[in-house]
Amino acid sequence: MPAPSAHAPATEHMRLAVEMMRTSTGPGPKVGAVVVANGSVVGTGYRATSVHAERSAIEAASAVGADLRGATLFTTLEPCIPVGSAQESCADLIKRVGISTVYIGRYDTNPQIYRVGWKLLRDGGVVLHDFDMDLRSQIDAINTDFTEHFTSGVGPSGGAKFDYQLSGGNFEIQFSETDTRRIVTRWTNRGANSIYAYAVRPVQVALARYAASFDEIDDPRAFDFTYTVAVAVDEIAVFVSDSGAVLVKVLEVNIGAASGAAQRFVKLQYEVRTW
Repeated sequence: MPAPSAHAPATEHMRLAVEMMRTSTGPGPKVGAVVVANGSVVGTGYRATSVHAERSAIEAASAVGADLRGATLFTTLEPCIPVGSAQESCADLIKRVGISTVYIGRYDTNPQIYRVGWKLLRDGGVVLHDFDMDLRSQIDAINTDFTEHFTSGVGPSGGAKFDYQLSGGNFEIQFSETDTRRIVTRWTNRGANSIYAYAVRPVQVALARYAASFDEIDDPRAFDFTYTVAVAVDEIAVFVSDSGAVLVKVLEVNIGAASGAAQRFVKLQYEVRTW
């Protein structure tokens, strides 16, 4: 049985936002948004190739002459933030038009945005709420491919940048598009310019000490393996299983506020070897 809603009068508007997200088009996450003024829906929108759902809903409300000062916005994904685009971010747009309350379905798993949109709205005086738990589960199910983009990768080579506080620090690497074997790597905080790499049994991990590139690793099985190693920036960790190995080079480590940054993340480059 779904958990009772903490915001019962708003639940139907949350549900409508979820229905709007199902109609999203183009690459990236599916997002739906609903604007409510004086208890009535005055605008709806969904994410399309060149328009974000929040902007679409706000523009629809403005087109019918709705007064958005004090209005409420329901959006299935945390509003975007300024990231160098010439277009005004959704967080800034929401503040500018005077929307006073925002319900957020899910926080953006992109480490550059995660909770930053929430903070910008909070600092702008916007009252913030979360969607009901059962609706958050629906959003996750609809956007599985998008959320997994930041917690998994596909070989034989690639790169990733993700918040290692999410998903238990796990980053799963599939051997290739056609080879569904995979190795789960796990990462936790160590300090500035380094991170702990953990292997999930029966996988083991080793530090390829002094190796500067993947080409310098001849046989990934030649190292002394254990279940956790400290890896500094520009060093390579080797995760090995019975069927193959994943070589992971740490390119950047950010430990958040402790290093003066807004987000906590690790940036990796990886290569798969099979046998």
